[in-house]
Amino acid sequence: METVLREEITGALPSIRLADFKALIARSVGWVVVARVISSVGGIVRYVLFARLLGPFDFGVFAAASFAEGFLRSLTDPSFSRAVVPQAGEIESYLDTIWLTMLVQGLTVALALIVAARPLASFFKIGDAYRVFIAIAPMAMLISLQSPAASGRIARNLDFRILCQLDLADLMGTLIIGGIAVIWLGDWRGLIVAVTAGQAARAALTYWYFPYWPRMTLDFRKARELFRFGRWVTLRRLADFAAGNLDNLVVGHLLGAQPLGEYQFAFRLGGLPCSEVSLTSGVVIFPLMTRVGRDGALQRRIFLLATAVVLAVGVIYALLMSRWASLLLSFTVGKHWLDALGPLKLLCWYGCGRGVIVVGTHVLDGLNKPAYSFSITLTSIVLLAAFIYPLTAALGTVGAAWAALISVAIPSAVMFRLYHKVSGESV
Repeated sequence: METVLREEITGALPSIRLADFKALIARSVGWVVVARVISSVGGIVRYVLFARLLGPFDFGVFAAASFAEGFLRSLTDPSFSRAVVPQAGEIESYLDTIWLTMLVQGLTVALALIVAARPLASFFKIGDAYRVFIAIAPMAMLISLQSPAASGRIARNLDFRILCQLDLADLMGTLIIGGIAVIWLGDWRGLIVAVTAGQAARAALTYWYFPYWPRMTLDFRKARELFRFGRWVTLRRLADFAAGNLDNLVVGHLLGAQPLGEYQFAFRLGGLPCSEVSLTSGVVIFPLMTRVGRDGALQRRIFLLATAVVLAVGVIYALLMSRWASLLLSFTVGKHWLDALGPLKLLCWYGCGRGVIVVGTHVLDGLNKPAYSFSITLTSIVLLAAFIYPLTAALGTVGAAWAALISVAIPSAVMFRLYHKVSGESV
């Protein structure tokens, strides 16, 4: 039974037997939930611990470097790892091409960060802390040098037990080595050491689960084949990154490092529960939708259940935070973070809309409609671009939070319309 099921999962057979489907979903969701609990709970502990030891300025400097690294990585990522998920048959012949492509990408991002360090520091108004962009360059290389298509192979096999182990390795590296570094160095450098150590542990463990000896070969035919799907994912990820970070860019440029640190803290805390639930759902939904086929009723059941859970969690959390947020901040990270309270209450509602969009775009990707996913994210970034600058200039971090909230309200409605169109085609 297990052998047959694995063949069905990896694409050798056209579909999964209905009798095994519920067990497959339960097992997959179970491991993803464990992985997200490790990541989210560990992330909260890490963030609270480091916020106790450092101030908003250090987090603002780190946020500027994270933004630059993330933007460059999104801009240059061909999304080959995601593109292998819906591939039928074997994928081993793609690995050399994927590995070499990712090596070039990592080198490009690292060199760009080093060369642009001083201009970026000037843009974010962090002055002598320009070295943060140089310091984060090794992390960009480590992300690219994981075993090729590791995340894609995990999703393809629905073996999310491995994801759990990778998240745990990342967390332990960040907490142990990063905690020592934050205490020893006492500023943003400790945060850079923390994320680099976590990523190093994660990258090393991918080779344990997916052994691979690099070969410097590039098959342009296979690269083009992957890019036909990956280009839409890349465009959406780039737009998605902009939609999730343009507000950070504007806040950092207009208001400086300390308000940026406060805003990003509010952003992370406000969207926390919906982010975890939607990402947990999305990780499983994407590969499952590729296996459901044209069963429109089952598609709708999965989609509506995931959306309802995200909204229920988000609304309850937003209502609780509207009453208890001040007490929570004072108790956990200290009163010097209370300026984050204003944007935090708004960003809880942003998390609801964002969570719905995440679920919807994973569903559309799984139904082989990445262009629709891209259009949703593009709508979000256009709205954010229109409102972020004037609202931030007028209202500070609270204005930025309002712009973020507007940027997910309309795209959520667009997502439902597009899903309805796709589900009608599947019947």
